[in-house]
Amino acid sequence: MTNKPKTERKKDDFDWKHARVENLFAFLDGNTKWNKEFQEREYTRSLAGCISGRDRLVCFLHLNVSTQSGADMDELKPFWEALHRATPEQTSSLKAFNRYLAQQAEEAARMKKKTWTPQPATDEWEALSRALNAHLGWGTKTTALFVKATIKLHRGPKALHFWPDATPEMAPLLKSKPFLPVDRVILCIFRKLGHTCPRFDNINSGLRREYTAEQMLTWDDLWFWGFFTQTGGGDERILGWNPGKFWSQLSSSKDDESELRALGDEFVQLVG
Repeated sequence: MTNKPKTERKKDDFDWKHARVENLFAFLDGNTKWNKEFQEREYTRSLAGCISGRDRLVCFLHLNVSTQSGADMDELKPFWEALHRATPEQTSSLKAFNRYLAQQAEEAARMKKKTWTPQPATDEWEALSRALNAHLGWGTKTTALFVKATIKLHRGPKALHFWPDATPEMAPLLKSKPFLPVDRVILCIFRKLGHTCPRFDNINSGLRREYTAEQMLTWDDLWFWGFFTQTGGGDERILGWNPGKFWSQLSSSKDDESELRALGDEFVQLVG
């Protein structure tokens, strides 16, 4: 029997400073209000019935996990159990929750006779990313989604907040660079831009190398425009305004469809 040759990953030779990439970022940066308003309507609908900050945290964790089509409920069970056991003090702030998650990850590793030691983090957001990712069921994409969504949530209406130390007033500078939650919508965009082998890791590596922490949050709008301008699935997606998707989303701004459609057409032209 002969050994199968190892599959080599293609080298990431994508030009992250190409004019098309810079023009696309300029478009996103100039139209941030649309995704901001869309997401805030989504968050409000999901969190409106929550009474306490803890309730909002638990609901928001479930909300972000539920958007993932491949989430493994069996793997996530220990995480939800640990969350249920957490005291009010352990969920009352970003810093306290990070400490609790790290303790739970360390305990879970010890039960399996393994070791897990949290690495030094630039700020509490990076600590959150690492602590969440240490738990089963929290892959890189789901973790990235929750972290960036929580940052943005705490920059919006105060009625939706659940951590007082996560607001811009308490943490005005974003020191660590958030990861972009790369999904199939975003993979399609980078293939159209000419990336020969787009993946979560190399897209984030390229963007985080060239853009600031705040700009990484702007790149998150890529999903909004990509979602409403793609038809089909897999690698056979067609670019163009998708009115069915737009009208099926409860939080889409129906009265602004003509303006959004024009912007969507501009986005498609930039993606090529």
